[in-house]
This record gives sequence, structure tokens and C-alpha cells, in this order.
Amino acid sequence: MSKDYIPHPPEDFNSWYINMIGYVRKKSPIWKHIPEGATAEMERLYLAFFAAIVEVRGPHTSTQNMARKNTQEALVHAIRPFVNQYLRFPPVTDEDRNEMGIPNHDTIRTVHIKVEERVSIYADVKGIREIILHFRVMGSESKAKPAGYDGAIIVWDISETPPALPEDYHYHTKASRTPHTLHFKETDRGKTVHIAATWQNARGYKGEWSEVITAIVP
Repeated sequence: MSKDYIPHPPEDFNSWYINMIGYVRKKSPIWKHIPEGATAEMERLYLAFFAAIVEVRGPHTSTQNMARKNTQEALVHAIRPFVNQYLRFPPVTDEDRNEMGIPNHDTIRTVHIKVEERVSIYADVKGIREIILHFRVMGSESKAKPAGYDGAIIVWDISETPPALPEDYHYHTKASRTPHTLHFKETDRGKTVHIAATWQNARGYKGEWSEVITAIVP
């Protein structure tokens, strides 16, 4: 069983979290794929954990220690999906993950696998502030993702014209199954959204990007 990258001892965990979240804040002007407010819940939980850890740094009761344990577990449960959703793929690099104390995928003695499949994607609108994306392997009738693949990487941008390169899109997510729903704010309604996608295999390698499709936020 591989070792958990999130430290368990509370003081070590505290130092790890401060380093990780500090690095994310430093990179926030560059990492446009992390939405505003994505760290808000973690920050709220960290304040509760920090208050609890201060209480157990000196003589303390079992109740205080249990509060520290519970607040730490709650924060860890929030950290894992944040890391998996926002810190596992570009523009975050292997070097960035090293700085944050997040392990990279093991590529030792691994063949560089080329992703041959391309994504066929189209948008469907059924409700307000939502665009539903349907995707599959181009030329296939099946909706299943390729065997051994994580899913599709989807990028999108709200603008009059599509960005020139995939890395220039402001929003970025991984969709493990189809359909995938994009959610928008009330102020986005009526605006033009440009969307593209590519397959990503289990080793993190990506294929060619799809054609850019366009939709209007309902």
C-alpha cells in the first residue's frame, strides 16, 4: 500500500497544508482554471482545525484532542477532491506538485503511451445556466471512454472568440463520464462559450484536441 502524501501528525499536517495553500495562492494569477471561491471551504475548515490544534499544544483534555482529530479529518476530506480536480493536470506541473508536497504519477520504467483516440463532443441545452456536454470516441457508437483512460479533459472560455491555444482557456476540468454538465452564473446568461476536449489516459498523456464547439449560456 502506498504511503499517504498528506501527513497524519497534526503539526506536520499543519505545515504541509500551509505550504500547499500558500503555493496555490502564489500561483493563482497564473492558474486560471481554479475558480474563485474554490478554496473557501478549505479555508473555513482550516480555521477550525487551527483553533483546535492550538488548544492541544499545551495541557489538554480528551475532548479537545477529539476536536482536533475531527477538524483535521474534515479538512483532509476537503483537500483530496481539490487536489484531484485542480492540481493533477496542466497548467500545474510536476515541479509545482513537488513544491506542494503532492506526488506525481510514477513514470519510472513506463512506456510513453500515445493517445490515438480523438473526442467527438457536442453541447445540449435543457435548463437555465447549464450546458450539457455529450462526448465519445470519434467514429464510435459507444459512449464508453477508452479502456484504461481517466476520461476527457474539457476546457471552456466565455468570450467573443475562442482562445488560440487550449492552455489559454480560463476553465478546465476532467470528466470521467458522459454527459458532463457545465454550470454557469446568472450573469453569464446569453454569453458565448467556446468548448474543446481531449482524451487523457491513466498515465496522464493527452491526445489531440477536438474541434472547438460553441454554445450560448441559457
